[in-house]
Amino acid sequence: IVVHGGTDGFSRMIVYLKAASKNSASVVLKNFIEAVNQFGSPSRVQSDKGQENVDVAHFMVSNRGENRHSHITGRSVHNQ
Repeated sequence: IVVHGGTDGFSRMIVYLKAASKNSASVVLKNFIEAVNQFGSPSRVQSDKGQENVDVAHFMVSNRGENRHSHITGRSVHNQ
């Protein structure tokens, strides 16, 4: 079981927390889009450099535009 989660960087509110049977980009994107539909699209998303986050990165660049730092990557310890 893999747990996927997203928090608001300002309020620290847990936006989504889901358990899944696999760690794939499509599952992460599905969970992310459900949160976007409920809370709105963030201006930026920060994640680690894992392949499971690629679709979210593409989604953010497509929806927010290039050269806006819409998706930022860093070490996992800094994602909180």
